[in-house]
Amino acid sequence: MAEIVITTVGCSLITKYLEANEDRILQSKLKLYAKERYNERTVNDLKSLKNKLFSWAKDNIPNASAEITSLQKIQQFLNRPLEVYLISTDSIESSLIAGILKDIFHDHDEIKIYFNPQTDVIKGLQVYIMNELRSRGLPNLIKRINDIAGGFYKNVAFNISGGYKGIIPYLALMGFVNNCDIYYIFEESEELIRIPRAPVAIDVELFEKYLREIVSLQDGVSYGQFKKENYQVIEELEQRGLVESADDIAYLSPLGNILFNSYTNEHFIFYVTDEVERERGKQKEIERILSTKFWDKQQRDSKTEIKTQGRGKHRVYDDGNNPNRIYYFERDDKVYIYKIFENEETAKAYIAEPLNEENVIGKSQIQKIRKQVRSDV
Repeated sequence: MAEIVITTVGCSLITKYLEANEDRILQSKLKLYAKERYNERTVNDLKSLKNKLFSWAKDNIPNASAEITSLQKIQQFLNRPLEVYLISTDSIESSLIAGILKDIFHDHDEIKIYFNPQTDVIKGLQVYIMNELRSRGLPNLIKRINDIAGGFYKNVAFNISGGYKGIIPYLALMGFVNNCDIYYIFEESEELIRIPRAPVAIDVELFEKYLREIVSLQDGVSYGQFKKENYQVIEELEQRGLVESADDIAYLSPLGNILFNSYTNEHFIFYVTDEVERERGKQKEIERILSTKFWDKQQRDSKTEIKTQGRGKHRVYDDGNNPNRIYYFERDDKVYIYKIFENEETAKAYIAEPLNEENVIGKSQIQKIRKQVRSDV
């Protein structure tokens, strides 16, 4: 089985190239775009420079960059194939180098590189505006890494040999929290250092105690108003380092995002009306479906049909060869469940009922259930 290696991309390739070559054209071009955010047009304009850097790097493997050196050493150390996902900052230089690295390893038998600028150039991940980094860039980074891992980090490692120093501590923290190996190249010696898995305990009770408030902080809330209404909550979360604020907006800190991400990898968060919550206690098969299948978006989508009759139009999860049905909709990445049935005929009869999503949202409360995956079921 291949090891998934999350690899941050820095500028060491450019640095090493300029140490070996006096290239004023490249220097002036990069200086011009030094603080410009990633955009496809500019990267295309730099195609000739990209080709020049690619040719030089190809001739100087494995020492052309920290990423190249470390990936080859990790592959040799593990002695198995690597699936490498490159993570670029929201900058011209980092995205340019990520594209070069992908091309360099294009024909490599043991190291497969994945890099899609649309998903792997992380919006807001930059080192010039701290508030944007913390409120936008780091949450986007955490989400992208979790998407790559699919929520399961057993076969995932972090390679922090490249990348900006201001971002690397957060990657290391994410590795610790998710019980992953971490690799980096030690300074100029080019010796591979491995930090073995060292799991960090998550305070599950804290997240369950303040689940509603923590979810609201993900999107950012008015700090003054939130503190007025939830004084004890925000005091405790701030003391734990889970909340930060800027310009009267409170939001989860990078640590809070990383820890909460770990919590949601094990727990499915959804919204239900009081009626559905009462029925959940009676319908054990629905409870089992929620914890083993429905929480998985891919499974949920594959078993969902749009049902219409009269004025009714509903998204219905049909579990298959059984009478269980779940009526739900999704809004802003939140799942709202407004009807559950263990009787197929009763479920069919409800299709004609009109749905008022705003009414459901107004009556819904946040709930969670522990996910059960293959090893649990």
